Amino acid sequence: MARLPQSVEKLASGNYRCKIYLGTDENGKRITKSVTRPTAKEARYAADALAAEYKQHKSGNISLEQAMEEYISLKSNILSPSTLHAYQAIAKHHFKDIRRFNIMQLTENDIQKAINKESATCSPKTISNMAGFLSAVLKTYRPAFRYNITIPRKTRKLKALPQPAEILKAVHGTSSELPVLLAMWLTLRMSEIRGLRKQDIQGDILTINQVKLNVSGQDIIRQQAKTATSIRRLRVPPYILDLIKQLPEEQEYLITVSAKTVSKRFHKILEANNIPQIAFHDLRHLAASVMLQLNIPDKYAMERGGWSTDSTLKNVYQHTFSQERRNIDNMIDSYFTNEIEKVKNEQ
Repeated sequence: MARLPQSVEKLASGNYRCKIYLGTDENGKRITKSVTRPTAKEARYAADALAAEYKQHKSGNISLEQAMEEYISLKSNILSPSTLHAYQAIAKHHFKDIRRFNIMQLTENDIQKAINKESATCSPKTISNMAGFLSAVLKTYRPAFRYNITIPRKTRKLKALPQPAEILKAVHGTSSELPVLLAMWLTLRMSEIRGLRKQDIQGDILTINQVKLNVSGQDIIRQQAKTATSIRRLRVPPYILDLIKQLPEEQEYLITVSAKTVSKRFHKILEANNIPQIAFHDLRHLAASVMLQLNIPDKYAMERGGWSTDSTLKNVYQHTFSQERRNIDNMIDSYFTNEIEKVKNEQ
């Protein structure tokens, strides 16, 4: 039987952690969980709630649908808004054939059948996300359950990307020029672009430390980027600085429209100029292609685009503005500046 802990442990971070013994699983293995909260009172309350939830699950009166919803609620302050939004979409629109099943009676065969059915209409990537979410839910609410299913193999789609010069010419002088250059020249993601403020630029150095995401129709600001290495500094070339200076003085954010509007405007420009359609995010692939063309070492290309793993974070800032990095910035800036001058001369 689940019971509340009699003491709360204070962590070095200043938070409080409660450990709770919930009983044993189907194989007789002890089940122990812990909760961490800012205060001892909150930690005890959370442990109490966890015990109550587990009692309900143990009694078998919970469906897969309820488990998915509770898992999302449990992780609401931990996972990113975009991840939570994806989980909510999965819980709402998928696994319809097994969502009403009692979670303790769900079998490997049930799951495989559900995945097979979803695979007929969903991409391998979507199926992978669905399987990952389901696995997380079952590990939380039925930890002893082990299953092995087969999901479709992800396929790599090769895209024929247009030349950067074509994009530069098409967006020159339009409202899309600034967001496109931020993506294709400075390698920024859509959420990073929408999160940029004028105060993030000191001199010609841009610090990326927040993102703006749209979740369920609402803009959400997160004071951190997608990964640790996405929190980075970039030198802003004079041409882009001039575009920013042309923005209304009272405008705080560089881009004030939604991601959907940015993409829609971009697609209209591509169509008007007979350029094959690509996603706005593909501009980052163009940025990577340019760096490959210029023989930029992988270390600097990954650093510039925030593509490196968390383990390299310590090394990134030590060399961010070394002379070699400045030389690389000069090469990239020179490339795009020359292309833009060609566009100007043609007009």
